[in-house]
Amino acid sequence: MSYTFRSLHKIKNEKEISSLLRSGHRFRCSYFNLVYRKNTELYDRAAILVSKKNGAAVTRNRIKRVLREIFRSTKIEHPPYYDILICPHYSSSIDMKVLKEIYSSWRTELET
Repeated sequence: MSYTFRSLHKIKNEKEISSLLRSGHRFRCSYFNLVYRKNTELYDRAAILVSKKNGAAVTRNRIKRVLREIFRSTKIEHPPYYDILICPHYSSSIDMKVLKEIYSSWRTELET
């Protein structure tokens, strides 16, 4: 199993992101909002939207690094695969263990 976060696992197109926002399902928790939709690819894809209200560029980049690492380390190797948009809440403290646990619980909740 490869744990890299390659370019093909990123949603970069603005049209895809806005389409996902319009037609995706939502999962809310105390740390982030998650919008997801099944895709036809053979892997999950993710985009992370961090607002300037979250702080300075250093803070926003740290939040993105942590969320990318969680996405990367919890890859699923079997269908269904999803397009995932992660929007962290403002001024939420980043505890990687808690975030990883919430993200994993969301995924297992979908599979049941």
